[in-house]
Amino acid sequence: MHPARSALMTCVTAAAALIGAPDTRARETAHLSILRPPQGVAVVVFEDLQCVGCAQAAPQIEAAARAFGVPVVRHDFPLPWHLWAERAAAWARYFESRSAETGREFRSFIFARQLDIRPDTLTAVAEQFAVRRGVPLPGGSALEAFTGQVKDDVELGRKIGIRRAPTVNVVSSAALRESPQEVFSDRDLATALQRATRKAATFPMLAWRPNGDCGCEAARPDPRR
Repeated sequence: MHPARSALMTCVTAAAALIGAPDTRARETAHLSILRPPQGVAVVVFEDLQCVGCAQAAPQIEAAARAFGVPVVRHDFPLPWHLWAERAAAWARYFESRSAETGREFRSFIFARQLDIRPDTLTAVAEQFAVRRGVPLPGGSALEAFTGQVKDDVELGRKIGIRRAPTVNVVSSAALRESPQEVFSDRDLATALQRATRKAATFPMLAWRPNGDCGCEAARPDPRR
């Protein structure tokens, strides 16, 4: 089996984080009010571009947000043993600096190619995307500034108790007395959005609810050390 495929298959046994049981210990101490949007309702996602579960959940999250007319706020949470995830997130930030749509397209582009990407091929994949979209490449050390933004997101996630990817919360500026609601499946997401927006909507539901734990949690040792 291809080594990258073999490594990622450890995640597939449960398709990641919207999926397993909630981490109640982290949730008891997490101060999630910082995630609230300035107004209205939003879906807040902490994701890792190398995580299989994140790739499976992403189109469902986008479809639900469109159906309910709410924004998706994405934070990067590359896990330390995913060796190209942080760099991919920095590239995503760069493309988002060109336009929000280009950034979303790049994330989808990477998710679709996860099994074929390695640390030494990521730059070529990102450059291929840039050429296809007619986007200039970042010059010199420009990408390092975006790496700093990614690290800031990771630090934010740690401060509020994020331990896995993806982690998805439905948050509302109006419900200040309520905690943001973390969701673990497509149906949970629909229910939370119906409650928060007080309107009904439908969107195609896919299977991103395998059983068990995909292993995409921050408690594992960092292989780079």
